[in-house]
Amino acid sequence: MTTLITGGTGFIGAEIARMLVGQGEDVHVAHRSGNLGRLEGIADQVQLHQFDLSVPGSASALLAKVAPERLFHFGAILTAPGEEDPQALLQANAAGFIETIEAARTAGTRQMIFASSIGTYGRDTGGGTINDMTLQRPHSVYGVSKVLGENLGAYYRHKYGLDFRGLRY
Repeated sequence: MTTLITGGTGFIGAEIARMLVGQGEDVHVAHRSGNLGRLEGIADQVQLHQFDLSVPGSASALLAKVAPERLFHFGAILTAPGEEDPQALLQANAAGFIETIEAARTAGTRQMIFASSIGTYGRDTGGGTINDMTLQRPHSVYGVSKVLGENLGAYYRHKYGLDFRGLRY
């Protein structure tokens, strides 16, 4: 199976890449930074793609080129830098996500796994156990962008049959 991992040099992405390489899969890693340290030992067993989610057209070009059956979408700007530059975060995490999911659909991607966040809930969760019925009231632009991703993914699942899964860490 051909798998693309955006944010593939990050902590979670690199571990997923390592697991898939071990299973003999065709793994493509998209990354913005030049730091490949977390891919040590497997960098020569994956196909690397320089990729910046905030650049319009980059997701469309990458997904058309790779045409993955499965996409792990872990690329994002995180909370602290996002609060310093909300526009940059929204360009990458919102506009970039919208472009990525549509490009995945048109490329024939069957499954998309999205790294969401506990930040979708905000600070006031009402106490008790957090579950899918807990209201999402994000207190950061990062959390807002992750709510958008989850909801758009659910729409694509219902409208187009994309096997979309959002994981909250």
